[in-house]
Amino acid sequence: MDSKRTEELKTTHRFVMSRLPPFVALVAMLVPLAAQAQSHLGEMSLLGSYSKTTYGADSYATSKRYTASLGYNLTLLTQVEVAYTTVNRYFRQADVQSVTVEEQTLSASLVQTLVPPDWYFQPYVKGGAAQYNRRQNGSVNGIPTREVYTKSPSFVLGAGARVFFMRNFSFNAEFITYFPDLKWPEGKNNIAFEGGLSWHF
Repeated sequence: MDSKRTEELKTTHRFVMSRLPPFVALVAMLVPLAAQAQSHLGEMSLLGSYSKTTYGADSYATSKRYTASLGYNLTLLTQVEVAYTTVNRYFRQADVQSVTVEEQTLSASLVQTLVPPDWYFQPYVKGGAAQYNRRQNGSVNGIPTREVYTKSPSFVLGAGARVFFMRNFSFNAEFITYFPDLKWPEGKNNIAFEGGLSWHF
């Protein structure tokens, strides 16, 4: 029994020692550093998303979305952000109808982090104002439709999270919506999800 117990302890020890270095490395990477957070002046981000839905033979819809943003940290938890977003949506129904929608948005928002700045996982909320431009054109039975171009002020609301994987870099993911012409009911028609990378300088 003693030799069996000894062998079990050796096996357990070998297992623990084999798993310990990767675990220590992971903890070392994720342990928050207050000095790190305090040294950041701001953040540059590139986010994007892509989706495609197929409805049948030669009938589908695609959506491409890209956002570039620059943020300046007013405090350890509060940031002012300027962002530019471009969106391209395309819908095709066989040879019957096609619609192309292009959107450009320039926004200024206040971003509020919801946890201490030394956490590696940082959820946040944001709100602000934007200039929302939209262009739509297409065709029906091969005949071009009238182009519609609108410009409108908009509210911006969003929520997301950063996950730091290096001292100055994080993965970002966020939901965001716009309210063209400052109309709250429009918010449900403009919800989007984006993900990407941020550099904290």
